[in-house]
Amino acid sequence: MKDFIAAALFAGFVGLGVWTAHGPARPPDDRQRHVSLFILYALAATFGAGLTQRDFWPFSAWPLVAGLVPETVTHPRLMAIDATGAEHDIDYRAWSPLSSDELLSWVDADLMTLRAHDRDAAASFLLRTAEHARAGAASGAGVRRPGLLPEAVGAPFFLLHPARWTATGRIPAQPFTALRFYRESWNVEARARGGPVRRVLVYESPRAR
Repeated sequence: MKDFIAAALFAGFVGLGVWTAHGPARPPDDRQRHVSLFILYALAATFGAGLTQRDFWPFSAWPLVAGLVPETVTHPRLMAIDATGAEHDIDYRAWSPLSSDELLSWVDADLMTLRAHDRDAAASFLLRTAEHARAGAASGAGVRRPGLLPEAVGAPFFLLHPARWTATGRIPAQPFTALRFYRESWNVEARARGGPVRRVLVYESPRAR
């Protein structure tokens, strides 16, 4: 039944769109009413999927991050190490054209499943990417966010991240020489009050001698 409803909604959406765009010639006011009807149909189908929390493709309920947050959460984190051994947060734009969130999800799920040679090669590529972005920021060229549009007019990502390398004093001065992959865990309520973060080193490349 659900598949039938989804198919009917999609067929109506396509049919109404084609009729609106390529139907017989009509007065401007009549055409505007047809455009409004098409928009109302799309909105009604979208809100119907959302309110009922049922997916009627392509009208989705969008339960993208729905769920209960556990008492303790764990997230991956990549840190860059410079020539002096100091650790630095990496600007999310440094991974362009990769998305920071998708990259970290891949690192968390797949990096440690690779063979040692492939894992080191992937880490070496990420290190070169981060260093290239750092060098560009330090030279005054800035760091370009992923996407075709400039940051000022581009749509934001679903999760907002701070643009760390925007002021000269915050841009690491020394070249990056290594990359570390951590998993960080914390109690949600405790961290809101300034509680501690537990950090476990999962992988480092190249390994410190």
